[in-house]
Amino acid sequence: MLKAKSLAFGTPATGWWEARPVLLSFFTAGLFKIGLGEMTVRLCWVALSTASLVLVYRIGTILFNKRVGLYAVALGSVSYGDVFYTMRLLVDAPPVFFVTLAGLLLVSSLARTGSAHAAWAVVPVIVLGAMLRFTTAIFLAIVVLFLLVVTGPAVLRAREWQVSLALGALTSLPLLLYFASLYGNPLHPFVSHMVLRGPLAIGAPAPPPAEVSLEYVRHFPRYTHPLVVVVFLAGLVQAVAVTALHVRRLRQHRVAQGYVLLLLWIVVPFVFFGFFVNTFQDRFLLMIFPAVFLLTATGLDAAYVQLERLSPVVAIAAVAAVVGYGGYQMAVSTDAIVRQQLTSYDGIRDAGAWIRGHSRPGDTIISSSVTQNTYYSERATFGYPDRASDFADLLKDKAPRYMVLSRWERSPEWAYEWPQRNSGRVSVASAFFPDESRKQAMVIVYVFR
Repeated sequence: MLKAKSLAFGTPATGWWEARPVLLSFFTAGLFKIGLGEMTVRLCWVALSTASLVLVYRIGTILFNKRVGLYAVALGSVSYGDVFYTMRLLVDAPPVFFVTLAGLLLVSSLARTGSAHAAWAVVPVIVLGAMLRFTTAIFLAIVVLFLLVVTGPAVLRAREWQVSLALGALTSLPLLLYFASLYGNPLHPFVSHMVLRGPLAIGAPAPPPAEVSLEYVRHFPRYTHPLVVVVFLAGLVQAVAVTALHVRRLRQHRVAQGYVLLLLWIVVPFVFFGFFVNTFQDRFLLMIFPAVFLLTATGLDAAYVQLERLSPVVAIAAVAAVVGYGGYQMAVSTDAIVRQQLTSYDGIRDAGAWIRGHSRPGDTIISSSVTQNTYYSERATFGYPDRASDFADLLKDKAPRYMVLSRWERSPEWAYEWPQRNSGRVSVASAFFPDESRKQAMVIVYVFR
């Protein structure tokens, strides 16, 4: 978002990380130019999230039946991962739409239920998602593995997939040309920050891969609900069993092919983020949840089929109870998470807006919230050094107008003592509190004298 402001209005871009993709920035810069902005982006995210549910339903219908599609949508629509991160100005939730669309195009091309050229669009769609978040390209690996498993090496000679790769290359060309013009190397963002298993900070080694992957396993029930997890595990066991039973007939068995796709859709991102990325972030795994809810739905549907033999009424009641109770509990949890975080950025946002109104464009700011403050204040912002001894050099070099300290994003401990020890050099310009009691400030803005 701050890069979008910089592109549209020439404001500073301090805090922009050159290893990020730029589709969101260019899209939002266009909105800024015509007088639109944050709210429009949020509405677009909601539209993509809603469209993703439609795509999940279609995949479930093609691979299995309409009941599976409905169960998956009922649970997916109240998932906190999708709802919460759709309302954040982040690039984690929207790529789920591109992944799910690519998945639908893939299964449509194999089942011949859609356009004869559905396969052509698979790689371009993944590339568009990667322009929002590079790790969306993981789904390309899933597609390749899936095709090799269910169709064999002959897929490498298939004309529709050669066309898809060519169109994907053409789709990526504008991005690569932009990187080449900006950095002199079209692959610069990809090769300049190879830190997947690097240290988290200076002197802090990365946790072992097993620790990160186990954190995802421990957190998994929080994504949904324990009851939903039990049904998901039943669907997972069923998927493995059906795949193993028909492993020699995968090229003819459509249901087994569907299970292979869903298993790869879950396992490949989990392995990547659990074993090759140096930190746990619940949002990293959002792309797997269309497959998670579809597998959960297959477990429910298997129970429905078995119970229906005894009594259709009992079958409907049992499935409705699981979906209703599990979905309700998920909705309650999602609502609590969203409400808890509604004001989490308020102090940073309000401080930045205040600085914008009480400074000139050329002024500089010191803050640990470099990216956020640059976006809200539209002033060049620089972070605190790790050591207090280096702060004097930073002050001399940047000549800041304000320094900001907050409880939300911690600065080095020495920074909180610096204003009291240097009361002759700074004074409180404004303070922002989390509630009306105004007992403890969330953010304090100091002005240099």
